[in-house]
Amino acid sequence: MRHLLLTVVVLGCTPDSVGMDDSSSDMTATGDTATLEYSSPEECAECHPTHYDEWQRSMHAYAAKSPSFDVISAKTYRDTSGEIGTFCTGCHTPIGEAQGEPGWTTAATRSDISRSGISCDYCHTVKDNGLVIGNQEFVDGPSHVKSGPYESDYTGAHATTKSDFIQSPEFCGGCHDVFKFPGLNIEQAYTEYVDSYAAEDGQSCQDCHMSPTPGVADEKPMGPSAIVDGVEYPDRELSSHLFVGPDYALIDDFPYEDDLEASAIAQEEHLLQVETLLQNSAELADVTVTASDSSLNIDVTVRSLTAGHWIPTGFTAERQMWLAVEVADSNGFVVWQTGDLDSNGDLRNEHSIEVMSGESFEDSSLVNYQALNTVNWRYYEEDGTFSMDHLGGTYNTVLPTDAISILRMGLQPLEERVESYEVFVASGSLTEATVTVSLYFRNLPPYIFRELGVAELAERLHVFTIDSTSVEVEL
Repeated sequence: MRHLLLTVVVLGCTPDSVGMDDSSSDMTATGDTATLEYSSPEECAECHPTHYDEWQRSMHAYAAKSPSFDVISAKTYRDTSGEIGTFCTGCHTPIGEAQGEPGWTTAATRSDISRSGISCDYCHTVKDNGLVIGNQEFVDGPSHVKSGPYESDYTGAHATTKSDFIQSPEFCGGCHDVFKFPGLNIEQAYTEYVDSYAAEDGQSCQDCHMSPTPGVADEKPMGPSAIVDGVEYPDRELSSHLFVGPDYALIDDFPYEDDLEASAIAQEEHLLQVETLLQNSAELADVTVTASDSSLNIDVTVRSLTAGHWIPTGFTAERQMWLAVEVADSNGFVVWQTGDLDSNGDLRNEHSIEVMSGESFEDSSLVNYQALNTVNWRYYEEDGTFSMDHLGGTYNTVLPTDAISILRMGLQPLEERVESYEVFVASGSLTEATVTVSLYFRNLPPYIFRELGVAELAERLHVFTIDSTSVEVEL
């Protein structure tokens, strides 16, 4: 579908169709056919340096350079014998897809403009969604007319038209809803938004994710949208092109390939932006501890501060948001805990090597808001045929592309959820205790990298503290 729509748009995008003559075009002629090409982000930077500087440090610029994306998409391509095509790469490198790069292409073999990921010219020339919202089914194609939130009479580099679509949640939904037939909803950020409080109040994705304060619809700074010699632009609201979400770079040479020191500084700054976003997404609204001679009863109220979608959202089967609870005696010795990590950095659940080997106990009290990728047990007859009469239970697999369904565990917009724990203590063994509760987030768990054969990437993972509190109790 994407290829058909792209062909129609490109062939229809002639100078006459956009009201410009041949002298203003930037077309490359091939025989009797003239075709437009996408502009590189560096070309856009000549007039839009602020926007470019922000975009260059964003995960949109990182999308086609990500080693974790490369290995996940390569596995998906391999597991389907190539039938998946550009299902994965179409969103992470849409220009690469338009150039004909196959779905197995990785960062090392992409063209330069393909490696720019989700770039300026692609987003600012998308016309609309196609038959569905999601899976990058855009009506797209390079054009002399760039769309944005404002109209402009200046046409020195290109024509500019005001677009309601580029300011809409439906525009974001084009890539941030991902589904695999028949009915496997891998990502539902837009679908979640449609029924959210933010949608009801007329707030868009861009209000929070292009805000100067990540996760909050804050007042935007004012300034000219372009800097061109001899042209005076009015001051307008400037949307942040950092597009802050929960992800961050796992390579040293991003965003500046030739300057590792500057890249390290930029990555530290980005991590602070991610931390701000997460701390604006949820909180520990209340922690209540009641004690008796034989037990501590702990009630934790977790509150979503996010009005526009669930948390976690996006690829929820990889996002971990969990509660960690520690009970320590008067000497600081931890007598009970849940939500702690094993020596490999994994939660003590079915994906922990230590739990599977019997080296550690499974954390039966774990509260983890990560979605579950479920697969049915299959039973076969003696002749090797699949038996529909003996369907078993389910187990959880590592990646959503291997699942038949995804069970979401997260908090809905502005939801409050009470999680309760009962900790048994021997009579008289504790006279006072400190209960510490923390709400943590991690965009990817280590076990995914082990599964994909790139365990070394796990060393770069960060665990963010969304909120934490302690309560002193006497028994």
